[in-house]
Amino acid sequence: MSGKRIGLDELEAWAERNGRYAPGVTLLAVVAEERLGHGLGRLTPEELRTLLTEVYPEELTVAGRDAAAVVLENVGDLIDFLVETGRMEATAAVRLYQELVRSGTWFVEAVEALAVKEVTPPWPPVRLPEEGGLAALVAAAPLAGVLLALAEWTGDGREIGEGGELTEEGARAAGEAVGVGDAAELRRLWEVACDAGIVEIDAVRGLARPGAGAEGLRGGPGAVLDAWRQVVLALLFPGAAVHEGGTSVVCSLLMGLFERRAPVTVATVRMELEGSPPIGEVEAAAGELERAGLLVRSGAELWLSPLGTWAAVVFVAAIVGEDVPVLGAYAHVGAAELLYAMRGYAESERREELAGWLAGRGEEAGAREIAGALAEVSPLARLIGLSVLIEDLGEAGRAALEMFRDDSFLGRLVTLTLAARGESFESASSVEGSSWVLVDMVAAGLELSGDPFLSMEDCEPTGIVRVVRSFGSGGHPWTEAVLEAMAESATAPEVTRAAREELRRLRNASQRPAGMPESPFGKRRKGDDKNSSP
Repeated sequence: MSGKRIGLDELEAWAERNGRYAPGVTLLAVVAEERLGHGLGRLTPEELRTLLTEVYPEELTVAGRDAAAVVLENVGDLIDFLVETGRMEATAAVRLYQELVRSGTWFVEAVEALAVKEVTPPWPPVRLPEEGGLAALVAAAPLAGVLLALAEWTGDGREIGEGGELTEEGARAAGEAVGVGDAAELRRLWEVACDAGIVEIDAVRGLARPGAGAEGLRGGPGAVLDAWRQVVLALLFPGAAVHEGGTSVVCSLLMGLFERRAPVTVATVRMELEGSPPIGEVEAAAGELERAGLLVRSGAELWLSPLGTWAAVVFVAAIVGEDVPVLGAYAHVGAAELLYAMRGYAESERREELAGWLAGRGEEAGAREIAGALAEVSPLARLIGLSVLIEDLGEAGRAALEMFRDDSFLGRLVTLTLAARGESFESASSVEGSSWVLVDMVAAGLELSGDPFLSMEDCEPTGIVRVVRSFGSGGHPWTEAVLEAMAESATAPEVTRAAREELRRLRNASQRPAGMPESPFGKRRKGDDKNSSP
């Protein structure tokens, strides 16, 4: 059939007339014809397989199984168009449909394999009281007393409504028992108590009674904080007032104050919150945080209490899935965990943390342990480790660096790091080692700030392109993450193009699904068998 290129206006009109997603179908056609070099009327099953497993996952920046399903549906629409407009015979289309079914699984696998985890800057550390001090702050919070009073009011069992809510009579009695006359406030307190396990609901018997959380609040410091952790999460989700964007105002305010880490007025912080919620909602959220002992007010300004800072750390761990480092909490961990934690530390904080860690080890043993961990940590943590060895540990640190003399990867990194300080360090060298070091240095900047060009501020685009084209030979595990970030944030078109070409080369070589035949394009360059995984 015809190898003539598809007219995009015709394809778009057909898609709209037949209820298909026109932007998706036309984009697939454009990308396919650019890569094939001929019209889609001559599309073969082998070419469709390569489009699905190599071209579309990278060119379309597809993310997730749902997006992959949409692309597969659009491919089917495109085949329909080819048949209905006479560009392809029905028998050829049947073979394409069969290949679409076979390659669909490969396509989804390729999309998931190409996903690069977002690199987020490290959290700066916080200072927290000891466990006993935090538990004392919980006991002093007005909310703790009210929640315990609610639990005590349920006694051996209080009758509740079908959904676990208070009955009208129960609400009056509960309000009198805990000293809360506002019905909306009482409902909110009841939600928090139930969600946090301070009050336990027996749905079968229709009764409420004291829960494990109430017992925890009366226990030792560890039990108190475990119970209050659930209260904090219940306070932030899901019953708080919600503003535009669907985020709890209480949650937004807590995290806004945590990220600011300085006193601020309600009017100012309101403008920094997602959706800029009404001032009344922000005031109400501040009141909830204050009753929970998480917020301090003085005049027009407010800031997080130590318990509020602890609550923000709890939130980040539970919801974001990241650990905010706590100063002084790493004295007994291994070197790798210490270096990872210190990625967001200021120099004075790093030295304070390091002193506590070394107290049980001594400088020589500590230096050897840190040097031994450099190969297994992230690029930024590795940079921190080198700084500790070179700047903080004196002769013991310099002696530990000797283990890298014959290492063409880490040794080369030590050589360049010391050279920047005007010092020499002889080490083994190799093309692969030099490439690995370049990626590692760029990755450290990406990890610190989200900017892959942090270490290349004074470089011309042509120089950056040369660096990018050398990345693949080192086998660095961050290579794809760095290239992806470069492709997305580069201002020079030639840098974007080079990063995408290197990404494509690496992915074609390393992400081929098991059992998938070679590409019919046959245009791979020498060195495409180098593998680098994120």
